[in-house]
Amino acid sequence: MANYSIESKRWGLKKEGTRLTAESAPDVWFAVEPESEMTPNQIPIEDTALRGVRAGYPSVAGQKLVEGTVKMPVRAQNIAEFGVMTLGAPTSTNPGTLAYNHEWIFPLSSILPPAYTIFVDRGIAVEKYNGVCGKSLVFDSPIDGTVNLTAELMGIAEATGSIGSPSYTESEAMAFWRTSLQLAGGAVTTIQSWNVTINSGLVGKRVQNASQNIVDLILAERMTAEGSFEIFFESETERDKFFANTQSSFQATLTGDADGIEAGQEYVVDLEFPEIVYTGWEFGSIDNILSASVNWRAEYNGTKLGELNITNVTASY
Repeated sequence: MANYSIESKRWGLKKEGTRLTAESAPDVWFAVEPESEMTPNQIPIEDTALRGVRAGYPSVAGQKLVEGTVKMPVRAQNIAEFGVMTLGAPTSTNPGTLAYNHEWIFPLSSILPPAYTIFVDRGIAVEKYNGVCGKSLVFDSPIDGTVNLTAELMGIAEATGSIGSPSYTESEAMAFWRTSLQLAGGAVTTIQSWNVTINSGLVGKRVQNASQNIVDLILAERMTAEGSFEIFFESETERDKFFANTQSSFQATLTGDADGIEAGQEYVVDLEFPEIVYTGWEFGSIDNILSASVNWRAEYNGTKLGELNITNVTASY
């Protein structure tokens, strides 16, 4: 009996030319952490009728849904597709010859996010998942590793697919030491670790159309963004804002090697939340040094909830 190593697993994706219609093969391949997976589900409808027997009779097939989790180190060249399927299409500009900047100011006005077909080669077979959109993006930066992205996904159905001929175009992984942070518009060098979660408000639309599958994925619910950080406690300025419910701001900028794309242009991932309110500020210690665990949420400032900018070598998404 054959066995298959997860070390051989390969992932690819392609933006759907006709939204929600599966593509035949990927045009982008990407490296993921081992815990990444696409999971199709079917929820049986139980038979609860009484027949004089204290046991359930055979169930009926119920709703189907595809959910997925993709985790990877943050690379400016390799995470933008997940921004598209979660936040919508960005505005792209060309600040250099080879470099392109992609800007998401969210929430976007459209409630129909672009959809992708994701392909997973598990060795035993290749499956593809159509209509995949993003439920959330989580950026997490420990003090001793890479900044990681975890994308929570939702799709429509599983089918047999083809992985194509994988070729990996990657920029450098953004380690913790590539990060610059700002609070209230000023540089801060006392944060040890941080994370940000952006929830898109994605829901699956269902109708009675002779199918168990959802028929569409819509950004119907309110978008939210929140985060936290561990900070060495050297000033009470930001803590005072917590008690006064005074707004602050948070920005994280991840920068690749100098001139990594071309002269004057580096790979960049930049997250900005211009108006945040602190929701928790708890004293603690890091290595026996006074610190605080801080939670915050983003609020709409009349223009935007937040902004994501990525600079890489892809012209458009």
